[in-house]
Amino acid sequence: MTPTLTAEPIAALTPPPIETITFASGQRHEVMAADADHLVIVFSVAPMDRPNVPHVHDDSDEVFEVLGGHLLFTLNGVAHHLAAGDSIVIPHGAEHSWQVVGDQDLQARVTFTPGCRFHDFLRDLAALERAGRLRADGAPAFRDFALLQRRHWAHLRVTKLPRPVLRAVVVVGVTCATLTGRRLP
Repeated sequence: MTPTLTAEPIAALTPPPIETITFASGQRHEVMAADADHLVIVFSVAPMDRPNVPHVHDDSDEVFEVLGGHLLFTLNGVAHHLAAGDSIVIPHGAEHSWQVVGDQDLQARVTFTPGCRFHDFLRDLAALERAGRLRADGAPAFRDFALLQRRHWAHLRVTKLPRPVLRAVVVVGVTCATLTGRRLP
């Protein structure tokens, strides 16, 4: 007798996420792997009015893969238009930002090598959003920005300011947060 082969749906073959981080705005980040070797996050983000803040990941290289939707990705000042099936490699320390463009949500996967704690940053940012502590543009206000940047400096450092100026801003912001009893949720 010949065995019968059945095809299992792809979803059945994909392990469930370790953690799902959801934002009130609809962003959804599924942490698929998180260890010393790599961090893998599959996520969905709606079209954006403006790019996210230019930033670097000082200790990890990043591979950004577009699974669906369209993206304007800026790497070291050079713009790249990415669509489903495209990917881009971001070496550690390279300045980048991105913006979901068009009318479709972005579906993407990002892999950090070696692994890092970027998902901790996402969790804190989502908590700030749920607490109503993000500005209309989605950015945290001064004290919360300083607290976030101090906690997650190794995993995400904004580059709008030179490093010494950013350090000073963080010190002042954390001091203000401490004096006013402000903490991350």
